[in-house]
Amino acid sequence: MKKDISKLLDQIIETGKKKGLDQKALAKKAQINVSSISRAKKSNDIKFSTLQSLAQCVGLTLSLVPDSSIAEEVLKGSLFDD
Repeated sequence: MKKDISKLLDQIIETGKKKGLDQKALAKKAQINVSSISRAKKSNDIKFSTLQSLAQCVGLTLSLVPDSSIAEEVLKGSLFDD
């Protein structure tokens, strides 16, 4: 599960970069300490509310999807590949 947290955080940070936000600007926009992001990256542990706030700042929404091969293919964009 911690691997999943790291993936989510990386995706949020990457989306922020695409919108011109470095980690410091992202933290400021989410009203958290920049050290919280660094700590979360190192420990692969973060409060859900903090993760949600970071996601919202870059225009993402956290959601749950069924754990199935079809869902994975949809997320990868390969559902209709031959």
